[in-house]
Amino acid sequence: MLEQLAGFINSLEGLITAIGTLLGGLAALIAAWPKGKSEGRSVMPKTLKSKRSAATAAVLLLTISAGIFVGRLTAVSPDPVSIASLPLNVRLTTAAWDFYNKKDYRAAIAKAQECIQEFQGSANREQAELKGQLAPVPPTGKVSEEDKATIFQRGLLNDVATCFFIQGRSAESLGLLEDAKRAYHQAETYPYARTWDPSGQFFWSPAQAATDRLSTLK
Repeated sequence: MLEQLAGFINSLEGLITAIGTLLGGLAALIAAWPKGKSEGRSVMPKTLKSKRSAATAAVLLLTISAGIFVGRLTAVSPDPVSIASLPLNVRLTTAAWDFYNKKDYRAAIAKAQECIQEFQGSANREQAELKGQLAPVPPTGKVSEEDKATIFQRGLLNDVATCFFIQGRSAESLGLLEDAKRAYHQAETYPYARTWDPSGQFFWSPAQAATDRLSTLK
C-alpha cells in the first residue's frame, strides 16, 4: 500500500547523509585554507604549498558533497504530479493515517470511511475469492520480493482492512468503544489483508491487530 512512501523515507535518509558529507567538506576546506599573514607570521614555502594542496583537495571534496546534496534534495522533494497520480485507495488510506498520527481522530475516521465506502465491495470479493481458492495466507514481517509483489497486488483489500483498523484505533482514542469494536470486527473479516510499515520495511496483519485490540476491550 505504502511502497511509494518507503522510497521517500529512504531518500530522506540519503539526504541526511549528504548533508553530513557537505558539512564535512566545508569543515575540511576551512581547516586547510592557508592562513599565512593573517596569523601574524610568515609561512614557509613548503608549508604554504602543502596548505594549498590540502585546500584544493578540500574544494574538490566540497564540490562532490554539494553535488550529492543537491541530488538527494531533489530526490526527497515529493513530486505533486506523482502524488496526485497515486490510486485513490492509497491516497485515502495515507490521509487517514496522517490524520490519526496528528491525533485528529474524527478526520481519520471520516477519511477511512471514504475508502471503505468506495472499495469495500471489491475488497469483499477478493477476500472471498482467495478463501474459495484456498490461497495461502500471506506472511507478515519481512518477506521475499515475490511475496511482497503478491501482497501489493491486493491493494484494495489491504487498504479497506487497514482503514477499518484505523477507524477502530481512532474510535478507541475518542472513547467510543462500541464503535471501535464494530470497526475491529470488520477488520477481522480480512485475514488475507496486509498493512505495509514503511519505516520498519515489514508487513503486519490488520485482522490480527484488530483481534489483539478487541482482547483488551472485553
